[in-house]
Amino acid sequence: MVKYFLIALLGNFLTGVSQTLLKTGANRTKNHLWLYTYAHPAVLTAYAVLLATTLINLYAYTVLPLKFATVLQPFNYIFVGILSRVFLKESFTQRQYVAALFVLVGIVVFNL
Repeated sequence: MVKYFLIALLGNFLTGVSQTLLKTGANRTKNHLWLYTYAHPAVLTAYAVLLATTLINLYAYTVLPLKFATVLQPFNYIFVGILSRVFLKESFTQRQYVAALFVLVGIVVFNL
């Protein structure tokens, strides 16, 4: 069961990767036609990763109890924050760091 939990966690991480790629593509095509935005390689890659994420999660949740979805889903916010900080050089306020800490505490409390 730990194997499937890790696979589902990987799916959440890949969702964060996909969202970061979508933002990268949008940033690079700000003043272009909307069709160019959708055809940008970063955006197309993001859609492919999102499809892979969906398949990974379907595979993982065939075995895992559905209650793990509520535990794993908030990690998405943490992954997106970390990835956008590292790759998009976005800055965060102290309030956002506290919010991320609350998410992690909520995950722990939910599992007690």
